[in-house]
Amino acid sequence: MVFDRAKEIATIGNRERKSAMMIEIPEKLGAALKVQANAHGVSAEGYAREVLERDLAASLGAQSSGPPFKTGRGMFAKYGQAPSAEEIDANRADMFRNFGEDQ
Repeated sequence: MVFDRAKEIATIGNRERKSAMMIEIPEKLGAALKVQANAHGVSAEGYAREVLERDLAASLGAQSSGPPFKTGRGMFAKYGQAPSAEEIDANRADMFRNFGEDQ
């Protein structure tokens, strides 16, 4: 299978220049590429572009569009509900009630 677009293409809207190239791949790989492209609802060329962009994004300094990182949200849920702003203010007032005074 051969993807043949061997000249540079200028994108009008983004002012981004894209280069096209011809890549020769074995028939088995071409068939697998078509199957994956159909499963994702895109052309074989479009799917190959997505795979390359995803794989090379890290080397370009861009963030990959992979799965998001696990956040810490909810990690303290086992300790119960968080204190309200009023409770925090009351604790601060109590803690610093005698601050700066000689005892």
